[in-house]
Order: sequence, then C-alpha cells, then structure tokens
Amino acid sequence: MAGSGEQVRLSILPRPASVASQDVAKAPASETETIWIGERCLRVADRLADLPSMGSISIAIDEVITTPPTVDSDESYALERTAEGWSLTAPSTFGALHGVTTLAQLYRFDEAGRVHTISDQPRFPWRGVLIDVARHFISSAMLKRVVDGLAELKMNVLHLHLTDDQAFRFECRAFPQLASEEHLSQIALADLVAYAADRGVRVIPEIDVPGHVTAWLLGVPELGFQQVEATDRFGVHKACLDPTRESTYELLEALFAELAGVFPDEYVHIGGDEVHPAWWSEDPAVAEFMQAHGLEDVRGVQNRFTQRVVSMLNELGKRAIGWDEVLHPNMPDLVVQNWRGATTRDRAAAQGASVIVSAPYYLDLFYPLDMHYAYDPSAPQTEWLKLEDQQQEDLRLAHVAEGIEWTKQWRDDA
Repeated sequence: MAGSGEQVRLSILPRPASVASQDVAKAPASETETIWIGERCLRVADRLADLPSMGSISIAIDEVITTPPTVDSDESYALERTAEGWSLTAPSTFGALHGVTTLAQLYRFDEAGRVHTISDQPRFPWRGVLIDVARHFISSAMLKRVVDGLAELKMNVLHLHLTDDQAFRFECRAFPQLASEEHLSQIALADLVAYAADRGVRVIPEIDVPGHVTAWLLGVPELGFQQVEATDRFGVHKACLDPTRESTYELLEALFAELAGVFPDEYVHIGGDEVHPAWWSEDPAVAEFMQAHGLEDVRGVQNRFTQRVVSMLNELGKRAIGWDEVLHPNMPDLVVQNWRGATTRDRAAAQGASVIVSAPYYLDLFYPLDMHYAYDPSAPQTEWLKLEDQQQEDLRLAHVAEGIEWTKQWRDDA
C-alpha cells in the first residue's frame, strides 16, 4: 500500500492532497446505494443521482448546508474503501460534493480499484474562472454549463464581468436605460446563482467603474464628459464616469443595491482597471475637485472615487474587489485582483491587502498549458519574473514577444 508521501497517479483533476492506494481487482459497480449517517443532504443526493453506478456509499456530513457557499466554506473530505463499499465523510455539504465528484472520476476512469483512502482539501479558498459576458453575450443556459465544468474540477468561483465599454448586461430596474439589448435579467441571474450554489460554486458579479463605461454613457450621458458612440472595439477607451457629480454616486448606490439583492455573496468586483486619464485631466470641474480635496493627480481622483464605492458596498454588507490599478498609498480596505504581472501581487500584499492571483492564467492568450502550470501563485517574485523573461525567449510565443516586452513597464508601477 502506498503511503500519503508517495505520488499515486490518478486520472482525476485536481490531484487529491493525499492518496493511499491498493491494487485489487475492481468489482463491477452495482447500482448506487446511499446510506446516510446522520442528516440527508439534498444537494449531495441530487449530485449522486446524476452520476453512474458506484455501489454502496455511506455518507456522513457534519453540517448540511442549504445556503450558498462562502469564501470560508469548509471543502475538505475523506473517502475510504470499506468491505461494504465506500465511506465518505466531510465537515460540510461542499466538501461532500467534492468527494462525490472524486468518486465519480475514479469510476469513470476505471481506477476505483486502485484506491484505499483519499484525504483532500483545497490549497486556496478562491479558485475561479472569469467569464466576460460584456464583450460577448453568453446566455444563462451556457453559463450553467460553465458552472458544471467548474464543479467537475472542484473550482468554486464564477466571476461574471457584466459591464464594459461594449455592453451593459445587468438588468438595472432603477435605471433601465443602462441595459444593452442583450442582457441578463435579474430573475435569470438569481436562478444561475442558485444553480451554482447547489454545486458549491459562488457567483461574483463585476460592475466595472469608473472606466470601461462607454456602454453606460449611451444610456446616461450626463454622467460622462463627452458624447460617446457604441463600440465593439477591444482595448482601452477614454470614457469614464464623472467623479465630481453626486448623481454619479446616487446611480451607483441604486445599482449596487439591486446587485446585492441578486448576488448573495459577500464580494462584489468594482473593476477599477485601465481608467484613461484624458477626460479627467482635461476637464475644469475635475481640476477644481482635485484642488478642493487636495488630490495631486488622477490616480488620487480614482482612489477617492474608489473610497466612495467601497463605503457604499460596505453599507450593503459587501466587500469590494478591484483590479490592481486600484493600488494607492491611501487605498481603502478591499481585495486586489492581480493581473499586471508579478509585482502588483506583492505591492498589494505589502499594503496588507488580500490578493487574487490572475496574472499568469489568462486562458484567452492561448499559451501552451505548461506555461500556466509553471507559475505557483505563492512563488517568490524573482521566480515569476524569471518565468516571464523565459516566455519572451520561447519560440512558441515569438508572435507576441513584443507585447511581452511592453508589459515589463508594469514592474515599475506604470
């Protein structure tokens, strides 16, 4: 029997934290028979009903949870092969769901006979995928398929990028003119949230402010500085919200209040990335605003805007997340999502902020898989930078080598 210190190769993802193996002949799986030790969990029972036959399974869950998962949910579990079949134990519903998924994978790949025990828990509490429904509309039915894929890989966050220059996909009932023709209704989104919760997946909405708001200003032009036109162009746009108007914050308060009613998770993403400085730098009202509040530059303007938004979310019982451009010496308490290389992760951590690491995992770049796996989220910055330099020399990325060189400005807080 292999101990937990040995690597037992199994065709399941992610690799469990600990596996003890035994090579025995695998008996054909009989129809699944579930024996509940204690309270029955409907979420786990529904998951079992969707899976192939796996014989006798006794399940003991310390805490059966019917509410949505949170960032603190216990997702650990243990599986043990017994004379009668399998024993699954977990502190909570969400760990039990992962245990059932692991067991299903063992049978799918005909490897159940190789396993004696599995003890597993996630290394990181936040394991997510961002789906950009703003630039490309994606239906709620398709998003449910994404949730199914996340659950299969024991990932636990679906980050929905709902607004951008190209479209506004959230139904805001207080300001219906905001929504693009193709958008997701509050009823559809609430249904998606419930569907995801039953599979142990949290749904985090992103409303991107104060930049990336061209689509907003088509409906509420008074909150900008100049006329805008509809766009489907990718990249940075000049459009940004007017931070000097109280009406800007009144709209945001109404919008976030509706958002909080649809998305029960503690976290709301407020964007904060790629705010083009042109409009704020050129407008006399912003210059007066800066002087009145002792702000030295447009980064100070953005930080003051961020402080207002974070405060209104706190009043709703929410905690804000922002892309790493929100970094500022006087930054309010929020989570920083790192996307601009290695250094922003460490600058955020140095300020005491929690960090979501996204920089090396942009799947839309179509990098070879080994490049993503080479990055450990907690690796030293020197190791990250070395990997970035190696990518620039890799012949497989010769077509984007100039772009990689351009991103090096991020290392100096550009």
